[in-house]
Formats: sequence, structure tokens, C-alpha cells
Amino acid sequence: MEDKYKIFKLIAVDPRFEVLTSRLTEFNPFKILKVQDYEIRHSNFLGWLFDPSQNHNLDDKILTKFLFETMMSQSNGDRENGLNIFNIYQNGLLDAKVFREYRNIDILIVSELNKLVILIENKVDSKEHSNQLKKYLDIVEEDFSGKYVFPVLLSLDGQMPSNDKYYIATYRDIIGVVESITIMNNDRMPSDIFSFIQFYVRAVKERFGMDAEFVKLCRDIYREHREAIENIYLYGKGDKIAEAFELFVKDKDFVESGNKPGLFYVINKDIAKEMKSKWFTNNIAAIWFSKHKDDCLQIVLEVGPFIDGNQRVNFIKHAETKGLKFSKVAKQEDSIYSRTYSKWKRISDSDGGWDNEELISDIMAELYEHEDMQKAIAKLKDSIETFEWQ
Repeated sequence: MEDKYKIFKLIAVDPRFEVLTSRLTEFNPFKILKVQDYEIRHSNFLGWLFDPSQNHNLDDKILTKFLFETMMSQSNGDRENGLNIFNIYQNGLLDAKVFREYRNIDILIVSELNKLVILIENKVDSKEHSNQLKKYLDIVEEDFSGKYVFPVLLSLDGQMPSNDKYYIATYRDIIGVVESITIMNNDRMPSDIFSFIQFYVRAVKERFGMDAEFVKLCRDIYREHREAIENIYLYGKGDKIAEAFELFVKDKDFVESGNKPGLFYVINKDIAKEMKSKWFTNNIAAIWFSKHKDDCLQIVLEVGPFIDGNQRVNFIKHAETKGLKFSKVAKQEDSIYSRTYSKWKRISDSDGGWDNEELISDIMAELYEHEDMQKAIAKLKDSIETFEWQ
């Protein structure tokens, strides 16, 4: 009865829940079409925004600002790249041609006037594979010989590219560019186009936690109604992840295991290192499972927040010397969560899908025991054991 009362209090009494429901159910064509969940649709939309000849009436403004901000961002440091940004600023990029899926490259932009080629590999919820960054760069350098190639890895969290010639850009960066340019140029844009772009911005910010007001609303509700929300999530989704997780951890010698909304985590003896922290465990790292795009199960090895941001940066740098890879954002003192390994596997409906707890448990074990995962755990263990803790 107490649990039912808590859920009733959340749904029927707290006015913030009504505000949240209204935000989540407001009309947005991008949310209806689930554009925010598919990489190719983001690439289509961004390709349209980058194209100066399109009907948004923004000319090359978004493309130019994105190029300059990426080049000069803190994540990319000070690079001697040989690109004459002053010439580009004077010439503009109005002649730029945008190509989608040119030889499997997500977005390719060519400016003959500036002898410039911008290569953008877009990663929303996926990692690069098969050395694709090097392959794409080799293709472009060969096909556009004599032009300067500016390669960019665009991802949600500043994913570290395997090829150090690539610049890092995040969706927070591109959304910031789009917002500032469209707001400043609202008077020259058709109203339907302006609304169309704002729908995209809101959908992306909401989907990936970039809307500060929306995030605060969610956190305030969760803080006050935590137990009710966790019960709703645990028992209301109708899948068997919770039961599968119990099967997975059974008879295994984990130091800690548990669940939070959206994820199920374990900590084994190799990565256990207790210290004061700001997240769900007092250990510095965790392995967690979650749903990925509704049809995949994902495993992630992640370093969590430290009380001392400088110590965290030093640890991340030390872990990199042991062979682990992190994004450049991870080496900022205000960084909180930094994944170093992730992998996922599709859950097949033909085998019972998300209702088959044994299948899900077996896939959890497969992902956890994968050779690459175990190598990453071993490197993190070595990092923890050899770091000079103060």
C-alpha cells in the first residue's frame, strides 16, 4: 500500500509531473518519427543545414561557425593544421557542395574556392569500427588530392577518434551553433523553416540531456519521488531485464551489484577501489548494462566522478598509459562520467526477445566475458593498482 501511495502522490498530486508529462507529449515531428534515435536521420538533417544552397536562408553561416568553433575548441587544443582560416573567413563557404554517403562517408563538404574538404563521421550511439576513420581519410585524400582535408568525428560525448588527425566535435557543440545562428537570423528565415529547426533542436536536447531546464525538472522530481519512479521503471516496462540480471549475478563473486533507472551495474574485485564519490557507488568505476535503441543490450565500462577533479584527470591520463582510451572531454576537471569500453548485441524477437530472461542473462554473460571487455578490465585494474593515490 505504501508503494501505491507514493506512486499516486507522484502522478496525481505533484504539479511538476504534469509539467513534465506536457513537455514529453508536446507535438514534435522529429519525436514522432524518432529521428533523434537514428544516426542517418541526424546526418540528413545536418547535411541540409550545412548546405548553403538550401532553403533555410542561412547561407553558409552554420557551416562556417561550426568549422571555426571545432577548429578552436578546447577539446582539440592548439594544432598547427596549415589551414588559412583568414582566407576562409574572407572567401566564405557559399560555394560549398554537400554530399551524403559519398563512398559511405556520412557527410562530405567540398569548397573549390577554398580548396577545402570537410569530412564528418557522425556517431550518435555507435562506435567506429574496422579502422573506418583512417579508411575514410585515405579515400578523401586520394580523391581530392591538392585540397586541404579537415576530418571531424562528431559524437554525443566527444568520443576519442582512433586517428589523431581527426578533430573532435559533440552534439552539444553543433546544437549550440544551430541555436545561436537561427535565433540571430530569425528575421530572414521563413517561419515554418525556423519552427522546423527549433523542433529538431528541442528533440535533440531533450533526448540527450542538453536542456538544463528539462534536466533540472527531471532531477527535482526524481529526488523527491525516487522510490516511486524506480518501482515504476523496474516493474512497468514489461521486459525481463531485472530477472535476467538476477540470473546473471547469481553465484558470481561481484563486490557490488544493483540497479538504477535505466541500468544494472556490477563491480568486480578487479576494478573495486573505494573512495568518496558523487554517484551510485563508492567505487571509482563500474560495469553496467542497459537497453540500447530498444532492440539491443549494451555493456559499458565507465569511470565515475571523483570528489577531486584534478585527481580524476591525473587518473584518466595514467589509465591511458596502460592502453585505455578516453575522450578528450574526460581530461577536463569538471568531467563526471567517462566510458572506456562499450559493446552491444541485438536481442532477437524470434527467441522470445525481452521476455526471455534466460536469453538476456546469457547475452549479459557473453558481453561481460568478451575478450575485449576482459582486456579493458585488466587494463583498468593495472591502472588502479599502479596509480599514486593520495
